[in-house]
Amino acid sequence: MHKNCGNLLYTLRILVFRFVGFLARHPHLIPHKLRWLARRRLAEFPNCSGLSVLLSKSCLRVVYLASLFALFGCSTTPSELGIAAGEWHSYSQEKQQAILDNYRKINAENIAAAKHEKKSDKLAPTYLVVQVSDGKALMEPFINWQIFKPAAFNVNQDECTEVKLFSTENEKSINLRSCYKGNTLFIDPSRYDMAKKLGSVTINYSPLWQQGFVYSGINTYGYARLQNATFAIKLQERK
Repeated sequence: MHKNCGNLLYTLRILVFRFVGFLARHPHLIPHKLRWLARRRLAEFPNCSGLSVLLSKSCLRVVYLASLFALFGCSTTPSELGIAAGEWHSYSQEKQQAILDNYRKINAENIAAAKHEKKSDKLAPTYLVVQVSDGKALMEPFINWQIFKPAAFNVNQDECTEVKLFSTENEKSINLRSCYKGNTLFIDPSRYDMAKKLGSVTINYSPLWQQGFVYSGINTYGYARLQNATFAIKLQERK
């Protein structure tokens, strides 16, 4: 059984590599989305250019994975998961598949929750005003942390929101997601870790929120992976 599966996988790889070779000879047949995806994947590997794509096993693997994503209708890339390309390629196929499965489950749950939020017309009498500043965030290609510009957002009870954190050094940015549920603020969820799907850090309600309170030295472990960030939280009454 395992031998047959191994032979099938080997055959599939050969077919994919032949398919990639065919597209290399006929680039006009490559769909726009696949071209964009392949360029994005290869951009993560500056050494993958020219003949090196054909000679390097690591470069071939990049093209191979990009082709598989396109063939099976999956456009998820490591950067969408918040994982550096080099780290992703060090994972076994089983671990990669488990991460992708979790990502799809979490994404489906978030979509369903967002639809439920839209159907609800009732808003709680209070909401949170949050300011995030200082510290650093991990931005693409998820190798180095970068200082980000201060940002602010409002979040309603039992809802989630996203704010974009912009780097002070270049044009890069990262989305920071937060949810306010059950009098708890969930910050920076993971896109593939089920244990951190709501947030990698939680801050429970405090009466000090009514006047505004500042939390410093916050480290998160989700998509944005903040380091030494500062959160100012104020409970605001709805007018």
